[in-house]
Order: sequence, then structure tokens, then C-alpha cells
Amino acid sequence: MSVQMNDAQVRAQAVDPSGSYIVRAPAGSGKTSLLVHRYLNLLSGVNRPEEVLCVTFTVKATAEMRERIVGVLRRAADSDEAGLEGQKLEEYRAARRVLERDAQRGWGLLRSADQLNISTLDGLCANIVRALPVGRASAASGRELIVPGYGIEQNPRSIFEHCTRRLLLDEDLPEAVAEARSHLLSLYRTDMQKLSGLIIEMLSQRADWVQTVVAVEGAEELAENYGTFVQFWIDQVRGWALGRLEQEGGSGEQRRFVEALKTQADWGMFYQAAYTKSGTVRSRQSTPLSHELLEGMLGAGLGLLSQLPQDDFAWYPHLRTFMLHLLADVAVEMMQRGVADFTGVALAADAALGNEDEVTDLARALDYRLQHILVDEFQDTSELQLKLLRQLVVQWQPDEGRTLLLVGDTAQSCYGFRGARPGLFNLVEQVGIGELRLTPLKLSSNFRSHPAVVNEINALFGRAFPDENDINTGAAPYVGMQPQQEAGEIDGGVSFDLVEIDSEAYFGQIRGAPPEVKRQHERYRTACRRQIIERGVEFVRRALADLPDTAAEARGQVAILVRKRGDLPDVVNALERAGVAYSADSTLNYKNSPAVRACIALARVLRNGTDRVALTALLRSPLCGLSLAELHAIAGAAPKRRSLWEALRDGRWRERLPGERAAAVDRVLTVFARMRTGSRSGDFVERVQRAWSMLGGPSVLGDSARIDELLAALGDWGENWAEREDYFLNSTFIPGSSGEERVRLMTIHNAKGLEFGAVWIPSITGEGRNTLTPLLHTDAWSESLTTPQLPLAGLGRDHAHFKYIDAERNRQEVLRLLYIAATRAIYRLHISTAIVLPRGDYNILTMYSVVRHLDTWSDRVMEAPEPEQIPADVSSPAAGAHPPDETRPHYWHPQTPPPLPAAASERDSESFAPAVASPDARALGSLVHLLLEGWAKNGEAFLGHCRSGRFAGYCRSRLRVLGVAPQALDGLIANALDCLESAASDLENAWLFAQGEYAEAVLLHRREQGELRELRVDRLVRRDDGTRWIIDYKTGARGRGESLASYSARQLRQADEQLHRYFQAISAAFPGEPCRCGLYFPHERHLAEWSPRQGSD
Repeated sequence: MSVQMNDAQVRAQAVDPSGSYIVRAPAGSGKTSLLVHRYLNLLSGVNRPEEVLCVTFTVKATAEMRERIVGVLRRAADSDEAGLEGQKLEEYRAARRVLERDAQRGWGLLRSADQLNISTLDGLCANIVRALPVGRASAASGRELIVPGYGIEQNPRSIFEHCTRRLLLDEDLPEAVAEARSHLLSLYRTDMQKLSGLIIEMLSQRADWVQTVVAVEGAEELAENYGTFVQFWIDQVRGWALGRLEQEGGSGEQRRFVEALKTQADWGMFYQAAYTKSGTVRSRQSTPLSHELLEGMLGAGLGLLSQLPQDDFAWYPHLRTFMLHLLADVAVEMMQRGVADFTGVALAADAALGNEDEVTDLARALDYRLQHILVDEFQDTSELQLKLLRQLVVQWQPDEGRTLLLVGDTAQSCYGFRGARPGLFNLVEQVGIGELRLTPLKLSSNFRSHPAVVNEINALFGRAFPDENDINTGAAPYVGMQPQQEAGEIDGGVSFDLVEIDSEAYFGQIRGAPPEVKRQHERYRTACRRQIIERGVEFVRRALADLPDTAAEARGQVAILVRKRGDLPDVVNALERAGVAYSADSTLNYKNSPAVRACIALARVLRNGTDRVALTALLRSPLCGLSLAELHAIAGAAPKRRSLWEALRDGRWRERLPGERAAAVDRVLTVFARMRTGSRSGDFVERVQRAWSMLGGPSVLGDSARIDELLAALGDWGENWAEREDYFLNSTFIPGSSGEERVRLMTIHNAKGLEFGAVWIPSITGEGRNTLTPLLHTDAWSESLTTPQLPLAGLGRDHAHFKYIDAERNRQEVLRLLYIAATRAIYRLHISTAIVLPRGDYNILTMYSVVRHLDTWSDRVMEAPEPEQIPADVSSPAAGAHPPDETRPHYWHPQTPPPLPAAASERDSESFAPAVASPDARALGSLVHLLLEGWAKNGEAFLGHCRSGRFAGYCRSRLRVLGVAPQALDGLIANALDCLESAASDLENAWLFAQGEYAEAVLLHRREQGELRELRVDRLVRRDDGTRWIIDYKTGARGRGESLASYSARQLRQADEQLHRYFQAISAAFPGEPCRCGLYFPHERHLAEWSPRQGSD
């Protein structure tokens, strides 16, 4: 009979240097103090400080750990133990023993703290690789380690993209690799864009699969391993059913029936007989099993088992050959650039340490050096990191005095996107690491939070977390906390603002809906968010008044914690409206700066005058300050079929705008006229800078430091403008404020390990990350630590089993994020969110899975605004009135920009216009291409939707984005639909749009003068005789009196160079296969074949 230890006894055992433990340490339990105390105890018993290794999760945590240890040693050296008691006294005495050992051995720790062996796992891997001989280390170790997302040149994804595109296009590959590439292209219908995206994503996650793919060579071996996986699920479901029958006294017939289900095929036939396609038990089924037992079997895994694919894995050898060649290419590219990414270093370190059967010299050296290991935040360990840790302790023998301590809390695992698997904590707790068994311990004290906060968190999360461990999904039961802080003078507690929303109005599908319906949905969502946020700001102001007035101490700070940075702008706007000062270090990015957004819009218009989105953004920005109603007035004043630029140049809008706004627009036109006149002198960045100054950017919007950084970056954007712009806006962070502000904005990930007097959590939902269906599923199952993760399905197949695992992992992680945020609070916690009661097919938000356990939660719900009561911001054009003005952005303040350097004539401003043709013809061609592609992919169902008008809204939106004036929309849509109907009635060329395996629009790449160039192929069709046809659509009209033959010949001459490039690209991708090219004129129902140039084939 085991005796339950109290928290003090658990801590005493955990710091005992003679044992190995795995400790569950919930939030606020003093985990860092425990690590420091044990580290000191271990230091006092070793010959060198390097023999004790402490592994932390972040570089910041490493620095803090070293600082804590040195601080304790300094206090022990400078003072006595008078006034100390309990844990502080024990820590002091441990530090004194270390100082005595230091004096004996001559370490000099207080002079040279670098001897303390404290490192992140990434740092440990880098040290291991640096210890390798140069020849072995060069492929993994370099001058820099790449952190994804920090700098274009150092971003491993850019290297992956470069190598992937190069290999997909290389004309001089080994025969086996070229054959593998052709096979993959065929399986993906030659859609290089999709295939390359999946390959790049696979490279980013290569730690999950590379060792398994190297080990598993052929389809037969993979099929055998997969059979083991299927048998695991069969045994699980059958074992559950037999166990339930034994408990309930089931008949012999029932037991024999279940025992006879042995193969995957048996279970498949049983599932079809007993269950409907929707996964419910049939009302009439021919099995001897009860309805209740059949329902229980679904929960035990039968539903997933029934959906596991039966695959021969014929695709696997091709994927393996291609990916291993690509990995070698990536290694060479990184070596040539002198860089490496963390995954590459970790894989190299793993190889350097060998395995259980083959221990390397380096592993032996480390084994001799290391006597004790401590690992912090173990719940965020990945499979590869656990393997590395296992290699470090594989030679350890029982009772030789070497120890391992793992500390973590599965409820605080939040790095799934980095490969963290909290289920590994549960697994190691059960079976240990290798031959090393760890004693499980649990802490329960919370030294951080007010008792009222702790008790409410226990009540909420104790019922929201699962009841049992699930190694696959990382689910684990909640570990309750015992409050240790006294109530004190400041009242503590948890408060809620719960807005019950109209699910149809908030989540309803509005794609293709009329514009006024879309605006109604957006107004409703905006109103709900505003109501939630404004109530939260009220909480912040109350907390600031009640907490100690100090920004230097955590107890005086109020934190606003969000899951994603994209959730912050609305909060920032509300804080600024309320006059609340805040700090947002490393949280707000450049797209949160109005000045940066306005300057980028200006640059885009200077670069491309037909960029309607950028021009609209510029006119709406404080540089001009137009409202939506005023923009509508400009567009409506011009004759039909005019673009926005043409409407501006027309000038009829002047009588519809107030004088101040008309002057602002004239100013914009004048500036652009000057930029066009002087465009031949000075570079692009200089023109942007001049235009910014002339429009009054520095005085109206300021933020000169951010603008200088933007201008410095603009010169390098070049042809990759869209990619570079997105990267700049999302990945470069604006430095925070002075540090005197008491309100701090940050993501939950950044707040981990911190504490604040009060915490507000605005609206966390269960929305997951958008991810591609991977080429290879590798991490869905692990029966033991010695069983490798198996590739279970591949080639982007979206199997329900793996979707379920991924979705459940994400749901559990969102729940843990909410727990992490809640446990940062010392005195006050405020949760505000929109909730949807469970009804229909709508998913329950993760927040609701917590708040539904409140005893009085229904009394805390506020009603959201009724959708029909929200005032419209745009009235119907049919009413003959312009839309009323809407609320200006919070940062918009009317200011008079400085006068232009010199007067400009009216003619100058009128004369500016981009030197481009009318967009209508290109817009028509683009829309026809989309419709034909949609028909080719979806067949008659798509035609039916087009004929019913369901896609009219989408067509209008698409054309507006392409710059088509509102008055021209209906005519162009009718023209495009006529082309679609004409192609659908073309029986002679119907094979062009057959839904065959190889009929698909694709994106190709080929080398041109040493560079990669994107080539858009409208249609690639493989006919029954094996010939591949490259088809390009043409929607232009014949000239007056021009014959079809003359027209098609003219179009072929004009497209000759383009078709020649297509022909070369496809011929290179599929060597030895016949290829033909042609132009298809849907409105003429005519296919014109192109003749290759001599020598092309």
C-alpha cells in the first residue's frame, strides 16, 4: 500500500542526488527552485562542474537558470543563514556545500560561471557536432544556425524551395531519380505547384521521418510494418469488446463472433453490416451484438479502424528515392552557403552518438564526462530530442550513482508546431528511458496565485481536461493545485464575459453571397468582437486602479495574452481609444503600423498603377483620408467601364466631395504626376521617399524609424515583391515602449514562465493551424520507445484516422494554452470570449469546453448584438444614396500636410495615368480560365452551379479585384459564361476537359538563363495513346471580317515563344514521351495545333 506524500516530502525526494525521477510540476509550483536546489546538491558531489548537465527549453531560460544559481552562491558567500527557514534554508545550505567543494577543487565558480553546464537541447546538439572531425561535421555544422523566419538568407525554407525546384527541373538526373520524379508527377497530375509545396513541407518536418525512411527500403517492408499497426488497432478494439462482454455476462455466441473478426477485411465487412455510412449503428443489423456494445466499440477505435486504408505502398520506393536524393542536395547547398538549420544539427548529433547497438567514440566520451542530467520543460520534447537523450544515458548502469531528473507539466505543453509530443512524458513516466527507470513524483503547491484564483482554475480545468492519458494525442488528466499564498489585502478572483453568439450569423458560409450579405456578416462579427474587447478594457482599467502602482514588479502589471499576434490589433485600437498606455515588446509586427501600411500602399501604386487594392488603401489611409462613401462617389461619377485610376483622372467626382477631401485627392494626383515626370531620374526607393514626404507622411503619420527600415528593405524586393512584403509585415517586430507601462501585450507562448498581477484572455477559440495533408504520415502511433515511427500513409491522402489524431492534438493544445494563460495571474483573471451552444453541426469552441463547467455559467452570459439590429455601413445603390461615412480608424486625425515644394499645374495632375491597357480583356481571360478549370475539375455539377447563378457573386468579386469597373461586371460575366457554355457543347474537343488522371491545370518551372521561371499551363491532358497535350486558352475576339483560320494562325504566331517554352518544360519533365501543343478558343469551339520548332523534339 503506497503512502501519499505531501508536497514538502515530494520536493525533498526530488532534490535527493541519489535517485532518478520524473516530476509533474504544475504552474506556480516552484519548479525552477526545485531544479536549482537539485543542481546545487549534485554540484557538491562531483569532481568537475561540467559533469552536471542542465537542459532548458529556451536560451532565455538558460540565462535565467545560470543567474539564479550564481545568485544563490553569492548570497551564501556573503551572508549567513540567520532568518532563513524551510526551503530557503535548505537551498542556502546546499550552496554552502558547493562553495566548500569549489574551494577544495579550485573551480572558481563565482569568477567563471561559464563552467556551469547549462544549455538548450539545440545548444547541446551544436556542441556535439562541433566535437566531430571536420569531415563529418561539415554537412551539419556551419558558421550560423538558422532560425526559421529570421532573415531571408538564413531561412531554411528558402533553401528547401530552391533545392526542390531545382530537382524537379533538373534534366541531368540519375535514371532512378528521374524515374521517381516522373512517377510522383504523374500521381499528382503533373501539378508541380502542389507537389513542390508538399515536398518543401516534408523537408521542414524531416526530423519526423528521415531515419524511418532510410531504414525502411521497400514497399514490402513498409506493408509488413503497416500490418503491425493495423493489428494493434484490431487487438485494441477486439480486446475492449471481449472485456465488456465478460463484465456484462455476454453469451458464448457473442464472444465467438468477436473472436472470429481477425483481419482488417473481416472488420471492414462487419462495419458495413452493423453501421451506416455516417457512422451510426444500424437500426436493423444482423450481428448478435447489442446496440450498446456496438456504440461502445466506436469509441474504442472501431470507427478509425474501419477507415484505415488498404494500401500496397507501390508509391513508396519512388518517394523514398526522390527524397533521399533531395536530402543530399539540401545538405550540399547548406554546406556551400555555410549554414545549417536546427533539425540538421540535431540529426547530425544523433548520428554522432550512434545507437544502442553501436556506441560511438564521441558517445563514450560524453558518457565518461556526464554524471547527472536535469531536463526542464520535458513535456515539450520531440521524438528526435528524446532519442538524443536516450543515447546520452544508454550506457548508464543501475546503482552506479548517475542520475536523471525530468521536470515538466503536460498541461503546459504548447509547442506542437515544433514537434513537441506531450504524450512522450506519459510514456517515459510508465516505461522509463532505455534501461533507466524513473520514479514518478507530483508537486501540487501553487505559490503564485491568490487562493480564489487557484480554486476557480481547479474547478474549471479539472473537469475540462480528459480523464485518462492518451500517448498518441498527448491528452493527460489535470493535476490539481493547492494554494499556498495567503489571501492578503488585494481581492482575488476569476471573472468572465461570455457572449453567446448567433452561430449562423458568425460562422455562416458567405462565399458567393451578395455583397450586402457579406457586409452584414462582417458587421456582426465586428460588433461581437468590439463588445468582448471593450468589456475587457474595462477590466484592465479596474485592475490598474486596484493593483500596486508599480511597473517594476509583476504584481503591479496587467497582461493581455492572446494565442496569435493577429488577435492584437483590435485590442490595441481599444486600448488607444481608452487612453491606456501599453507595452508590446516582440509582439506587434510591422503590419500593425499605420505608417508602414500606408507607405507600402504608396510604393505599390508607384510600382504598378493598376494595383486597385493598393490605390484604394492609399486613398483610405490618413495620407488622403477618404471614407468608403467618398470612394464610392469617385467611382460612381465616372462613365461606365472605367477603372479607379480612370475615374480619378476624369475629374467629375470633384463636385461630389467636400472641398477638403477633393483637395486631398488632387494632392495625390499631383504628387503622382511629378513622380511620373521625374521617374527616369533616381531609383525606385528614392521616388517612394520623395512621394511619402510630399504627401505629408512624416507629419501625418510619423513613425520615422519604421519607415526608414521599410525604405531600406524596399530596394531588395524586386521580382519577389509579394513574398518579401508579406515576410516584412509579419516577421519583423516593432520594439516595445519605454518599459514604464504597466499593461503588457504578448502571446501566450511568450508569457510562459512569467506572472502578472492581473491577466485578461480575450477570445481563444479552437481554430487550428491550416496545414497541408502531408506526403507522408509518420507520427500517428508509437507502441513503445523502441518502435520507430512508421510511415503509415502517403502522397497527400487525407485519411480520417490521421485527421482525427491531428485534430485532437490541436484541440488538446488549445486547451493547454488557455490553462497556461490562466495560471499567469496572481490576483485577477478575466476571460472574455464568444461561445456557441452545441447545436446542429457547429463545433463547440474550446473555451466553451471550459466555461460550461461553471456552476452558474448561464448567469454570466451576455447576449450578442442581434444581426438585424446592427446598422449597415453601406446602403443599397438602388436607393440612390451614397453610403454614410463610417468611423475613422483610431489613428486617423485630420492634419494639413506641408505644402508641395513647387506648384503643379492642373494639367500635370490630369496627365498622370499608368501606361497600361484597359484591364477588361485580361480580366475576361482570367475569369474564363477559372471557369474552365472549375468545370474540368468538378464536371457537370460545376456547370449546374454556374447556370443557376451560384457563382455570380464570386465572379463579381474576382473581376473587381482585377480592376473592372462595377458598370462593366455584368457584361463580362455574361461573356465568360457564354465561353463556358460554348466549350461544354463542343463535342469534338470534349476530351480536353475529361476528368482523367492527367487532365489538370498545372504550374511548371524551367531554367531560363540559369534562373527559375514560373510558367502557367492552362491545361495538360494525356490522351489514351500516351500523348501529352499542352493547351493554352484564348478568349480574344476576331477582327472584323477575319476568318477563323487567319485568326487562329495570328494567335499561334503571337504565342509561339510561349508555347515553345511550355513544350521544352514538359518534354524535360517527361523525357521520351510524345508531346503536342495547341490553342483552344472556347467561344469558337476550335483547337489550333502548334508546330514545334525544328530541333525542339
